[in-house]
Amino acid sequence: MLRFFLVAGAGFVVAGLFAVQSGNEGAGIAGGTFLMIGVIWVLVAVGVGGFYAKHAKKQADDRRLYETGSRARGVIEEVEQTATSINDMPVFNLVVRIELEGGDSFVHRRRLVTPTSAMPVPGQVVNVAYDPRDRTRVAYETRPGLAALPAEVLAVRSAGGSNLDDLERLARLRDQGVLTEDEFREQKARLLEG
Repeated sequence: MLRFFLVAGAGFVVAGLFAVQSGNEGAGIAGGTFLMIGVIWVLVAVGVGGFYAKHAKKQADDRRLYETGSRARGVIEEVEQTATSINDMPVFNLVVRIELEGGDSFVHRRRLVTPTSAMPVPGQVVNVAYDPRDRTRVAYETRPGLAALPAEVLAVRSAGGSNLDDLERLARLRDQGVLTEDEFREQKARLLEG
């Protein structure tokens, strides 16, 4: 899709330049319009392509860190849905307590684009890896293939014991309007499966 906008935009620019240079006043106005449309399409293609390339690089860096970093357990403390969505998927702000061996811990904040049906719930646990020299660098275990860029689905699980607390949290999110009834049912099924 981006290639289409880039090629078509370049085509509009070339057509616009020929029309402007023709010397015909009517063709010059049309050429100026084509030129403007072409420049806009090229800028959109470059901007959107850069956005996706940046997220692909970040996900690749996170995968590398997850494979090579120090392992820990992350406990999701807060989940806040923002007013932003990308590709019809909401953006969430997460606060995660990273628990290290020996009892030490630190807090990591992260933005996450994920389908509402895969929204993590406070109290859930996720495996993480971090850079011991730079604790701001934390990579989360994700479920591959369940979301397209820039979205990710965290591989969360219940903290242990009964899923009752998680089900109650989901019901509160549904009652607050954060989850639809269908999303609630989907999350509930995921909890009961795993």
